[in-house]
Amino acid sequence: MWQYRALHPEHAKLFDEAMANLTGINNTAVLSSYPLSRFEKIVDVGGGDGGLLIEILEANPSVKGVLFDLPHVAGKAKKRISDAGLAGRCQVVAGDAFASVPDGADAYILSRVIHDWDDARSIAILRNCNRAIVETGRLLLVEGVVRSGNEPDISKFFDLNMMVLNGGRERTAAEYQALLEAAGFTLVTIIPTQSVMGVSVIECMPVRNQDITQKVV
Repeated sequence: MWQYRALHPEHAKLFDEAMANLTGINNTAVLSSYPLSRFEKIVDVGGGDGGLLIEILEANPSVKGVLFDLPHVAGKAKKRISDAGLAGRCQVVAGDAFASVPDGADAYILSRVIHDWDDARSIAILRNCNRAIVETGRLLLVEGVVRSGNEPDISKFFDLNMMVLNGGRERTAAEYQALLEAAGFTLVTIIPTQSVMGVSVIECMPVRNQDITQKVV
């Protein structure tokens, strides 16, 4: 889908606008659930049009940001960040998270990114974050966490949606823990938010001196 959208800007525009609306639903819930002012520099991996990072920077004047996304998305984000008056505190970098992510930050946030991908490709992205993050940094995943059993859960609907669209998946807490360990992170805590989308903030920290080159969930 991603290659298709890069070649069909009219479809990419519709998708980006839809994702901006969904992200907007989550942003306030995320900001009110986790203390982002503790960080000096936040890299928003797959940050789309910059909606989440803009809200983070506006609410936390001491924080600097880096928005990282594919080239056809990053250009739009750069304009929106400039229009918000944040160009002095926020860099926009175009690239591919499967190759690398900008390094040296003490926080990396991935909002509704990992659920797009199967385990192997998710681990590839997370390992790149592990290589880039400072030793005392934090990785923050904004994702739904699937409840076990047959209890109704909006994340179970999204799980079907991800599977049909692009082979991705939603995950339980145990599945996230295994995925993160394979990428060189340890799961610190899962903080539910009040979002109607059912997302939580999954806080993780890097584990150093660990061989992560072979382990796959």
